[in-house]
Amino acid sequence: MSFTLRPYQQKFCDSVVSHLARYRRIVACAATGSGKTKCFIYLAKRAMDKGFTVLILTEASKIYDQLTGELHAGNINADKKDGSILPGHIYIAMAQTLVRRPRMVQHFQQQGQRLLIINDEAHIGTATKLLQQLITTDPLLIGFTATPDFKFAKHLLLLYKACVVGAQPDELVNDGFLSPYRHYARVLADFSGLQVKGGEYTEESQERVFESKKVYDGLLKDLHTVPFKKAVVFTASIKHCEDVLNQLIAAGFSAISIHSKNTKSDFDMAMYKQPDGPNICVSVGILTKGWDFPPVDLVILNRATTSLPLYLQMIGRGSRTSPGKTHFTVLDYGGN
Repeated sequence: MSFTLRPYQQKFCDSVVSHLARYRRIVACAATGSGKTKCFIYLAKRAMDKGFTVLILTEASKIYDQLTGELHAGNINADKKDGSILPGHIYIAMAQTLVRRPRMVQHFQQQGQRLLIINDEAHIGTATKLLQQLITTDPLLIGFTATPDFKFAKHLLLLYKACVVGAQPDELVNDGFLSPYRHYARVLADFSGLQVKGGEYTEESQERVFESKKVYDGLLKDLHTVPFKKAVVFTASIKHCEDVLNQLIAAGFSAISIHSKNTKSDFDMAMYKQPDGPNICVSVGILTKGWDFPPVDLVILNRATTSLPLYLQMIGRGSRTSPGKTHFTVLDYGGN
């Protein structure tokens, strides 16, 4: 994969390298939509050219698939047996898979200070146990995230020593790299029925709150009123997703659903991306990261969340610039 970094990306990567030399384990704060993947591919290749072994970790299968499609590397997936690691190469792994490959983990440890680990979505703690094993031999470690909030992601303090902040959304909007947006809070749902478990609103309570007739009527009215070309609607669960889809189709809208139990998601997404295809995509969480479709100019949050990273990932689906797109709109039914 050949590409040229944008000036703000190059400046960010240079700062990451200089801080890495001083602190060895750092958080790289890259805003949603700033081109995080290109930055860590650049850093990975730069390290490999200097003789380092590079391990890129992700906890999301969609990101894993995206990386393996863009970067020539050794791929450690569920089908990969516990084998050897060759020095001076780049490896991409699902954290959930590699932690179950003790021989590979040991081989990465043997790289010592000549190992660079790039941990995607560092605010998520999935890779913490694995990283605690790997950092015992003092490798270089970069944790990429848009939201390095240690009050919620307490593992950040266990793993990292410093934070480098890249260009943030206001700067990227002003320079024309991200689209400006308009955010409208809709107050149709009765949030008193929401229940929290494990720090997040439960699917069951969200279904009760957001499947009310009042919310559906407001959603349909807004879709008739707010101009848009392509919309994505985020819902609380697969059941809620399908219920919203059925409501939209019954009201005459052209819509599809994308979720883990939709066996024809790839076909539906291909149709959605056609200019004359369905103009509304209803989803749950599968499209919140690793999915960029710049024509999206309306994001509907038909759910609530306590998570700032999830909130930013959802609205970030509309932030990419596209020909003829002057801004994108957010309709927030969840009091977010």
